[in-house]
Amino acid sequence: MEIKWQDHIHMKNLILLVLSISFMWSCYNKEKQPLSKKQQARHRVDSLENLFAQSLQNSEKLDIKLAMYTIQAYEYYAADYPQDANSPLYLSKAAQNYHNILLDYKKAIKIYEHIYNHYPQYNNRSMMLFLQGSAYHELQDTTNAINKLKLFIKSYPGHDFADDAEGLIRFMRLSEEELDEFFGKKKMQ
Repeated sequence: MEIKWQDHIHMKNLILLVLSISFMWSCYNKEKQPLSKKQQARHRVDSLENLFAQSLQNSEKLDIKLAMYTIQAYEYYAADYPQDANSPLYLSKAAQNYHNILLDYKKAIKIYEHIYNHYPQYNNRSMMLFLQGSAYHELQDTTNAINKLKLFIKSYPGHDFADDAEGLIRFMRLSEEELDEFFGKKKMQ
């Protein structure tokens, strides 16, 4: 029996096809590598952030439990991986949730201060001083609020929020009469 040249080419193509399919099947069939603990922690943070964002959009009522789980995930990640570049960002998000959502200003201040003192390379470090001043203002602790805001202005005079810090200081120093006059004029406008 004589093998023709064309049959030889078809046989080669068939072998290549079978090998290609076998290779693809083996790649497809391999079990996925398990995630590292750090990847699992980041995945947990991402999942909770997404759930929390969806709950804020879809519900009129704040899901306090979900907010706390999200904050906890941020704090655990930063505690477990303090040198990771995401740690100061996650801590900042935790502090902002305490500050703006749960209205727990003392916890927010503690975290803002921790970020400022322990993450000198954090690109948003300057705002940690401003936010401390803002949180102290919310607690009606004008002495600490003014001190933090003055430190912010002195340390970052060209910052976009330096004018806001000065305005907040002026506002905190208004007397009761000046406040009444200020808000009375605002209502008329």
